[in-house]
Amino acid sequence: MTLFIRIHGDAEWSPWALDDRAPEIERAMAVMRQWQRAEPGFRLRQIADVKAEWAQEDEERAARIAEERRARERRKADYDTGLEEARLVLLEFEGWLAMEQFQRQGLIDETLLPSIDAGGRADRVRECDREIAACQRRLDGLRDAVADPERVVDRDGYLPAERRELSLRLFASRRQTAVRELRPKILELSVALDSTRGRKERAEARKQLVDAQALLDDWLLQVPVLSAEDMCSECTQPAKWHLTGRVMRIGWQAPCPAWPAWWKRVEKGRALLVEAAKKREQPEAARTEPQRVAVIPSSLPIAEVTSRLTELQAQYPDAEVRRGRGSTWELWSVLPASPGAP
Repeated sequence: MTLFIRIHGDAEWSPWALDDRAPEIERAMAVMRQWQRAEPGFRLRQIADVKAEWAQEDEERAARIAEERRARERRKADYDTGLEEARLVLLEFEGWLAMEQFQRQGLIDETLLPSIDAGGRADRVRECDREIAACQRRLDGLRDAVADPERVVDRDGYLPAERRELSLRLFASRRQTAVRELRPKILELSVALDSTRGRKERAEARKQLVDAQALLDDWLLQVPVLSAEDMCSECTQPAKWHLTGRVMRIGWQAPCPAWPAWWKRVEKGRALLVEAAKKREQPEAARTEPQRVAVIPSSLPIAEVTSRLTELQAQYPDAEVRRGRGSTWELWSVLPASPGAP
């Protein structure tokens, strides 16, 4: 019974456990079929009684959902844009504070930047101390303004705890979908590798298999069983992911996109990328080739050559002098477009 309950408990987070451990479940079921109830007057429940109990549970669930919906509708009247913004700023500074404290501890125990010298390490620690103090000063004011962040509703009337529950369901669904897609894919890639010939082709097939297996391992090993309290209330990622800054195969563990200052940085970077993309898409202007604008023959007096060059320089300031035919000098310049030119 203990094994049966444990496997089904694991399946709530990893449904494939029921398939992977099917033989164990069947052995446990075979043992349980041999049990006999010893209570005096025990009577098996009738199907009608079970169905009636299920119907009652469905009614209670529907009533609970309806009451939660009515409560959200009532809470919409409490929505305050300024208070919501203050709460997000509070979350952001709490995140930066946690990151600075994590980095400071890593510098002290030398797990972070192990090759840095003692003087540089001390400077980094002092810098962390300054950032920690600045975050704490800002947080003192924000906490007074926000009071209880768990009571701040969004425009739809949802509380942070409700949003975390939704985030957990979405994240769990994403993980389960990824694992269910990757497992048969890895089997296919393994079979394809065995049948692939050619050094280059086998190297590419092996790389695809290794990458897929690494991605599956990340989803299975790097994501422990999570609860709603582990999730971010503003996005569908675990809250701890916002504090590491690591880039992993299953996603960039970056600050939350709902954090105001971070979102501004993201938007600025996105605008720069869009602008760069637009510039690449624009056709380059047709390059205008220089044209010959004057010829200065040889054997002229220096005064006349100087006079003509002065006049031409005023008329064509960007002109360049080139050697022409028959010992002449030529001036070449980019001529301005005519008024009717595009």
